[in-house]
Amino acid sequence: KMALPLTDKESQPQWFSWALNYPMESRFVKSKSSNNINIHYLQWKPPKGKFGYNNHSNVETLPQSVVLLHGTAAHAHWYHHIAPFISEDGYEVVAISFSGHGDSDIDPNMKSGFSVWSKQVVDVCQELKLFDSRRISMPIIVGHSLGSHVAEKVCTEVEPSKIG
Repeated sequence: KMALPLTDKESQPQWFSWALNYPMESRFVKSKSSNNINIHYLQWKPPKGKFGYNNHSNVETLPQSVVLLHGTAAHAHWYHHIAPFISEDGYEVVAISFSGHGDSDIDPNMKSGFSVWSKQVVDVCQELKLFDSRRISMPIIVGHSLGSHVAEKVCTEVEPSKIG
């Protein structure tokens, strides 16, 4: 498990301590496009009542998601101090570690790169049903540095109607 770089708690700003203590889940998806290796992700769910419901039926709608993709030499935990604020605004937030980064596996027989990582992101999104029509809207894909290139490739891997 990746350790977060924590300093003396008394020297941390209050918002930082709040963010690090915000509830989140750490999980893995077996990537179908990458020989079933484990792809690690973190997930922050919005507080109950923070996202909309379909007013015309008894069917609950699901929150829109924001998928966060890290930069070079980083991992999903890189967003640990930012994701809670997005979640508090009513979004389901998912931060993914690409293969070979963070807690995700690496397949020694497989090349890495934008195409491989983008397919892994799609695998995670499909497993978590982020493209589900019951969602308020399709997921927003956000990438930092290297992650922005992967985000761009993700947008070419799925139908345009699947991206928010």
